Amino acid sequence: MKVLTQLALIALVVAGSIGFAARGAAADPSVPLDAQTRAAIIAALDDERKAQATYQAVIDRYGEVLPFVNIIRAEGRHERNLLPLFEKYGVPVPANTWDAKNLTAPVSLKAAYDQGIAFEKANAAMYAGFLDFVKEEDIRTVFEYNRGASVENHLRALERFAAGGGPAMGSPGRGRGNGPGVGRGGCCAGGPGSCCGANR
Repeated sequence: MKVLTQLALIALVVAGSIGFAARGAAADPSVPLDAQTRAAIIAALDDERKAQATYQAVIDRYGEVLPFVNIIRAEGRHERNLLPLFEKYGVPVPANTWDAKNLTAPVSLKAAYDQGIAFEKANAAMYAGFLDFVKEEDIRTVFEYNRGASVENHLRALERFAAGGGPAMGSPGRGRGNGPGVGRGGCCAGGPGSCCGANR
């Protein structure tokens, strides 16, 4: 009976060890992402880089005009939000193939606003599609943050300028958003995303 009891205890310990190892493997960042999620973070990075080149082409043609000077800084932050995911999950960072010098800016600022509106809507839809299947919480957090900024800040600012509204509350100011979960900036008294801003 004593031998049987000892064997039973050993079996429980072994089973527990196997279960713990399995749980550890599931949370281990060294475990490769599935192909769909891997493709998603690569596509997201490419889209944020495309946005920066697109808005830089506008700035190169028309000068440091709002809201593009604020949005392009935010797009740079979105790119930086994504980069740690590549390191964590062992995905090589692809080369940046986007260059403003190879893009043609729209023929007017109004056309640039409209182009930006279409771009931000597509960017938000891209992230929404990825969130349908991405399971990793850290990747979801970055995707949700970047998508929220596109919808709540960039798109809103571009639509206001396209309608002839320009900055609300008068002063352009500068935002201080610092990435997912810690953004603190609204560019003027109206709060985050309420004016020229799009700094997030």
